Amino acid sequence: MASAGAPGETGAGAPGFVSAGAPGERGPTAGGTGRGVASSALAASAATAVPPNPATTAADTNTTVRMRPIKPLPSVEDRSLRLDGRFSPKSVGYRRVIHVTLRALSKLSDVQPMIRSYRPSDLDAVYDICVRTADSGGDARGTTIDDHLVGDIFAVPYVTLEPEHAYVLDDGEGHAVGYVLGTADTPAFVRRFREEWLPLVKTRYPAPNDPPVNQTDFWLGLALDPERMLVPEMADYPAHLHIDLLPEWQGKGFGRGLMEAFLAGLRRAGVTRVHLGMARDNTGARVFYDRLGFTEMPVADAGALFLVRETA
Repeated sequence: MASAGAPGETGAGAPGFVSAGAPGERGPTAGGTGRGVASSALAASAATAVPPNPATTAADTNTTVRMRPIKPLPSVEDRSLRLDGRFSPKSVGYRRVIHVTLRALSKLSDVQPMIRSYRPSDLDAVYDICVRTADSGGDARGTTIDDHLVGDIFAVPYVTLEPEHAYVLDDGEGHAVGYVLGTADTPAFVRRFREEWLPLVKTRYPAPNDPPVNQTDFWLGLALDPERMLVPEMADYPAHLHIDLLPEWQGKGFGRGLMEAFLAGLRRAGVTRVHLGMARDNTGARVFYDRLGFTEMPVADAGALFLVRETA
C-alpha cells in the first residue's frame, strides 16, 4: 500500500557581517557617537584652539597657523577584513567591533536536503514516516496496538529483505524525512516475506480476530496474507514500491527525486516495469503518480487502486 503526497529549498541568509550605517556614512553608529559628528565639532573649535600671540605685529597677521589635520573616518571599503570574517580592531580605531564569524554562518547554507541510499540507522525514522502517512496519507498514530505495526507490514520488510532498493530523503542533517522502497521481484519477495519476515511479526503481535473488530485486526490480517501482493493483472509488472514523505516535505519536488532514484535502481537490476497499489481516497497521491507517468490498470474485485508504468 503506497501513500504519497505530492512531495525546498532551505537556506540561510547570505553570510555577512553587521554594519551600522552605509559605507562612508558620518552619522552615529551602534555602540557610540558617530565620529563624523565628533570631527565636525573638532573642526568648529579649531579656530579658537590656538590663542593669539601678544607679540604678533600687524605684519604678522597673515601668518598661517598650521594645524594638525583631523583624519576622516575610514569608509567600510577601507577597513581591513581578516580571513575569519571579523573587522580588525586596528582599522576601526576605538569603535566597537562587531564580531560575526562568516565561517559559522556559511555552514548554514551547506545544509541541503539530499536523496541517498537507506542506512540501518534510518530504521526508527522509517517506522515513524510510515505510521504518520498510513491513513490515506494522514497520521495513523494511536490507531493500533503498536505504532510500529504498519511499518512492520509496509516498510521495514523491504529495507530488511531488499535494502538495495530503498532510498531516503535526508533533511541535510542525517535525518530521514521520506523514503521510497520496494522490490524488484514481487513473487520472490512474497516468498521471503512468508519464510523470513512473517515469523518475526507473529512474535511481536497477538493473533488477530477473524473477522476483524478493530484497526489492529485489519492490519494484522494483511500481514498474515503476503500472497495478497500476487495480483494476476500485475504479472507483467514484477516490481512494486511504496513511497511516503512527511507532510512538511511534500509538494517540493522531493517525491519525484525519490521515484527517479528508485526507477534507476530497477533499471540497473534489469527490471523494465513496476506497479503500486494505493488507497482510492488518497487523491493527492493519485495526482502525484499521474504526473510521474503512472496509469491505472483495471483489477477485478480490488479494493485498492493499481497503477503501472515502465521504468525507463
